[in-house]
Amino acid sequence: MYLFIVLTLIMGIGEIIAQEDSSNVIFDDSKVHEYTLTFYDTDYATKLEANYFNDAGYLPAKFSDGTITLDSVGVRYKGNSSYNAASSSPKKPLKIKFNEFISGQKYYGIKVLNFSNGYGDPTFLREKIAYDISSKYIPSPRSSFAAITIGSDYIGLYTQIEQVNEQFLNRVYQDKTLNLYKASDAGASLVYSDNNPNSYASEMELKTNEDLNDWSGMVSFLKYINNTDNESFCSTYSQYMNPDNVAPFLAFMMVMSHFDSYIGSGRNFYLTQMNAAGYMSFVPWDLNLTFGGYPNGWDVYKQSAITTSNIDQRPLFKKLMGCEEFKYKYLAYIKRMITTDASEESIQKAIDKHVSIIQPFVEADNNKFFSLSDFTTNLNSKLRTSSGSIPGLTEFSTNRNTFLLSEIEGILPEEYELSIDKNNHDLAAKTSIRHRQIVFPSQRANTEKYLEFFSPNGRKLISIHTTAGVIDIPVLPKGMVLIRVKINQSNQIIKYNNY
Repeated sequence: MYLFIVLTLIMGIGEIIAQEDSSNVIFDDSKVHEYTLTFYDTDYATKLEANYFNDAGYLPAKFSDGTITLDSVGVRYKGNSSYNAASSSPKKPLKIKFNEFISGQKYYGIKVLNFSNGYGDPTFLREKIAYDISSKYIPSPRSSFAAITIGSDYIGLYTQIEQVNEQFLNRVYQDKTLNLYKASDAGASLVYSDNNPNSYASEMELKTNEDLNDWSGMVSFLKYINNTDNESFCSTYSQYMNPDNVAPFLAFMMVMSHFDSYIGSGRNFYLTQMNAAGYMSFVPWDLNLTFGGYPNGWDVYKQSAITTSNIDQRPLFKKLMGCEEFKYKYLAYIKRMITTDASEESIQKAIDKHVSIIQPFVEADNNKFFSLSDFTTNLNSKLRTSSGSIPGLTEFSTNRNTFLLSEIEGILPEEYELSIDKNNHDLAAKTSIRHRQIVFPSQRANTEKYLEFFSPNGRKLISIHTTAGVIDIPVLPKGMVLIRVKINQSNQIIKYNNY
């Protein structure tokens, strides 16, 4: 798996230190977290609504979980369809920014939390289960369940979700300085227009480093996708994207029929720029309409994983499906998912795990969008509503997986084996540079390693092949050096300042 880590090391000495994140407490899914918001303004609902429509920011409120109380946290409404669906309901999707009014204030180390209101999902489980699946393959936000009370009124059961921001980048990549782009509500096609960043403002938003506003890496990425001939693209795409990020990202969307994302609507995903050249990595977002909850005009059970009706407007997907090596990897990820983490058996286990925990809160939720009977029915069966039907969780998985498996068997060679580095996400936290030495975690000590040292313009300086657990950094030119470390299927790049 390819994971790019950017380390700025002063005086040639640097170290990534893995620390236990206290925010794990927030994402404990063995219980429903209970929060109370008390607004200082009695007319808070009107002002929150006005702030939403005027993009006017946050309203202060007191926040309590029964043990910890925080004054003046920022609260605002969020969302698009999920907000509109709750126009006459107090159960709006929320965002809480703990440090909006008090600098440095955090909740278990977290600055921002999102709360999804269950729009479009009678089961309350789609988003949680989907994030749990995606997190096994690609960097994904953490999630758990939360019951929110405002004043003395129980508003309802929510899914609380980690914000994709600098803190997320620091947790996942150990680098909060990376450029992070979010697809807009209008959708991001990843079509190249020109070199002017303003040409992409309607499709994407730069969420970090806004003051620098450097879009050059994104423009390079889009230009490469769209203007590179097919043969060259298939031999060089790994220089601009991580195949073991993009393949499972696309596979996840197809397995879950998550068509309110890049493949379908073009919405609900982030791109992390891993280096100045425009090397990109995907992060999924807004998974409440997975399990076929957003058809996009397609058959959520039998939509092909190889082509779509809008493929000409999705140049990245179209180009990658023309590359045999990538297509095999992509299909192998689909097969891995539908036979393991997204199998009907796995989905049923996830349902059994969560239902008993959340059901009392579902029953007490008088603002939910569906009835208690709908909640029970849709866990396993299709729910028919006045506006259409909503696939049941296990019913969807059975039918979708059966179709995908039949399609894959006609394309993926039987002998093809997908190699996934289970330690890939730990590699960044456990590999360090100390005193001009690269030190690998103990489980890598006797593994074959290939190191390549490059100048910033891409000229190879030296190569090293070793099985040692500690590697001395050789004599290098002064200044920035890129070190590519290859271990089995993982490929890590370290930016090293050799002063």
